[in-house]
Amino acid sequence: MTYALRSMLHRRNGNRKKIPDVVLVVTDERAQDDVKRPARALRKADVLTFALGITPTTGKLNMEQLQEIAGANLDFSSQTMVLKI
Repeated sequence: MTYALRSMLHRRNGNRKKIPDVVLVVTDERAQDDVKRPARALRKADVLTFALGITPTTGKLNMEQLQEIAGANLDFSSQTMVLKI
């Protein structure tokens, strides 16, 4: 998420001012690093962030982290999709 904000969504890489920014985070199980701070930074920059959780064959998804990525102030059910493969 930090990379997306600092690089992919930067004007020098083609980001346009009047076009809404959207980030889709695809994850399984638990993140190895902090998700709260980068997710907050994306929201602060008005980036619409979606979380797509893919249930691993062993273990389970961390729904709290998915919600932290998508944003607690948004409708959790409409922004988080869980796929069981």
